[in-house]
Amino acid sequence: MSVTPIRFRRLALVGVVTGVALATASASLALRSREHGRDSARARAASVAPIDHLRVLARAQTAADRAAAASGVVDTMLGALPPIDPASFRVALLDFGSGSHTAFVARGRDGRICAGLTGFSSGCLDGLPPSLPVDVTYGGGSATEGPIVWGLAQDDVRAVEVVVSGVTKTATLGENVYVFQAPVGTDAAALSAVEVHLANGTVVTEPIG
Repeated sequence: MSVTPIRFRRLALVGVVTGVALATASASLALRSREHGRDSARARAASVAPIDHLRVLARAQTAADRAAAASGVVDTMLGALPPIDPASFRVALLDFGSGSHTAFVARGRDGRICAGLTGFSSGCLDGLPPSLPVDVTYGGGSATEGPIVWGLAQDDVRAVEVVVSGVTKTATLGENVYVFQAPVGTDAAALSAVEVHLANGTVVTEPIG
């Protein structure tokens, strides 16, 4: 088993953030919204590899997927994103945590992968760096909810752990997404790293912050 440290790219979260202080949300790879459409394709392609396949998008769309897409909170989040292919919308994780968050994944009409976590953030990815198997978005925290770490996960991801104040905690793994929520009262600054376990036994460590 090998451990591969990866440089963390601290970028402002540019997706839609709901119920979370924007100043405390960051991402290792920005979830691009409409305002970043003017970025050149050449510049984007220089640092990332497109995500060609996700198992969640390969399965058949269900009635539950279609119902979730039509729900008020999800429909609002989708409306703030670049246009997606409605037939590609999939629920990736349902009813997570104290806020009953739902994670979803869809393919944009421009080919990018779009994802969202209700009550937190959403956006579209051009891709991921070749050495990085997950996207990392984190932040938030209130009197009733602890801070969250979440993101897309490539097909070969088998487990994700989050280091909080030096203690390793297991994240919940859905369909090509992972989500972790720290206890209420935890400072987002205590989230120090994400450890990603791959099918081949490799562990990739991504520092947070």
